[in-house]
Amino acid sequence: MNNLEKTIVKTFGNIVTRQVYANPGRVRRLLAAAYGLVGWRNALLRRSGVEKAYTKMGAALSRLISKSFLHPENSVMVNMFFPCEILHSLDIIPVFPEALSAYLVNSGCEQVFAEAAENADVPESFCSYHKIMIGFAETGVLPKPLLIANTTLACDANRLSFRRLAEYFRVPHVVVDVPDRIGGEAEHYVAEQLRAATFALEESCQRKMDWDRLCETVGIADRSLKSYREYLEIRGRRSLPVTMSGELYSLIATHVLLGTPESENYINTLKQVAQTAPPAAGKKRILWLHILPNWQESMRAIFDQSGRCEILCCDLTYDVLTDMDPRRPYESMAR
Repeated sequence: MNNLEKTIVKTFGNIVTRQVYANPGRVRRLLAAAYGLVGWRNALLRRSGVEKAYTKMGAALSRLISKSFLHPENSVMVNMFFPCEILHSLDIIPVFPEALSAYLVNSGCEQVFAEAAENADVPESFCSYHKIMIGFAETGVLPKPLLIANTTLACDANRLSFRRLAEYFRVPHVVVDVPDRIGGEAEHYVAEQLRAATFALEESCQRKMDWDRLCETVGIADRSLKSYREYLEIRGRRSLPVTMSGELYSLIATHVLLGTPESENYINTLKQVAQTAPPAAGKKRILWLHILPNWQESMRAIFDQSGRCEILCCDLTYDVLTDMDPRRPYESMAR
């Protein structure tokens, strides 16, 4: 980001911050307009290499967030590990803390929401993604979603944040309990919960699940995960200018947006770029554990700008790259 861009972001962030408490609805519309414009701008940009994949995913994500602000009656708040193939098959917009918080940070206005959460007794040490999301909701900027759905994986913040916001918004709350063991019994247990979650979503949105549409979505997810496994196989031998934000895009593509054409196109583009990338040599290659702090300038300086290190991948991105059977969608999503 050059100095002019930094000045624009800072000015925009100050405008948003000043209006949060006085007019949260105006702030929501302002953010929706800004993210919508960014989405269309990125969609029109012509880039090459990994930037081509990042730009297209950024466009899809920006438009998704903008739509969720404009049409909250058709959005559902989820955590990163909820199987959103169900939502995509019902044309429901997923809203999740990692994307919301990252966008607010990059808009220069996250601090007012983090402070709002802390003033409402959220600990300072609480997960930054979730803390910003709570402040964003409880200041009245984040609109009331149709429903909240989360899994018990993979951190305690999931259980606390989503329960709190379900009570705050007074909306149905679906929790999928994920056992700590793997096997047929556990798969059946989770699959039955996902069927119940589908019923709850149908009741809330007043639409019925199209079985063929769900099977098609899971088929896209299966192809995407196969392609991502192939990408990782190539990536181990190749050097790519992967950024911290880029790896967050990969996490989103293999989780919340899994099953969408945008996710499949993103992964296929990454694989194509990796196939022609130079051999890995000279740099320190890092396997990152847990969510990347892509908002921290010090980390960006090390991984995005120094040229001495590169992020090989993030463990959360490839936590489950299993085969999926479109004929058994619920069992596949439960794995």
